[in-house]
Amino acid sequence: MIEYLELGRLKNIQPLVWICLVWLLAIPRNVHAQVYNYDIYIDDVKAGKMEVSKSTYVNGGAVIDLSSKMKVGGIGTNEIEIYSTTYFKKGTLTDSESVVERNRRIKEQVIVKYDNSRYLVSRRNENPLVMQEGISMTMAELFYKEPIGVLSVFSERYGEKCKIKVLKTSTYEIVLPTGGSTVYHYDRGKCVLIESIGNIQSMTMKLKSK
Repeated sequence: MIEYLELGRLKNIQPLVWICLVWLLAIPRNVHAQVYNYDIYIDDVKAGKMEVSKSTYVNGGAVIDLSSKMKVGGIGTNEIEIYSTTYFKKGTLTDSESVVERNRRIKEQVIVKYDNSRYLVSRRNENPLVMQEGISMTMAELFYKEPIGVLSVFSERYGEKCKIKVLKTSTYEIVLPTGGSTVYHYDRGKCVLIESIGNIQSMTMKLKSK
């Protein structure tokens, strides 16, 4: 499945509630917001939609929210919803949360928090892991910035770094921890198309024209 089929709904989840309140109360109003909407297709049939929103603030902070919903066939029809919220301070990832729901039940949850020059990565029902390496770019940023010269990107959903391969000009393959991959296509720095081909189904996300 495409990475980030991942607006940050933190439903039934409390760890980042205080962080959200601090951002809402202490951070100045956003001075710029970019919203992109994508249609999701499975085997060329429209199956859902996704919205990605980036707000930047006068103090150098930024938030990227992502919300997607789609229906997947097979043995019965499943409704898949993916939500994520990623916080940045002066270009550095500080906190993120990604949630995947199937038929309104949480199936995946990953929380990332910057703590004293390291990252704590917490997966649902698992003990936190410590990641000492720095993070130069995240998957959420791929919607807004072409990864020119970037060798790896951090996945908020999986809590791991993913390798990037340049296929051709403005086209990049992201190798996922699951063994699959997705291909991102850019036009003037904006992500306009994402493709994923699985063993059974192919999936694409196409940027809607404004």
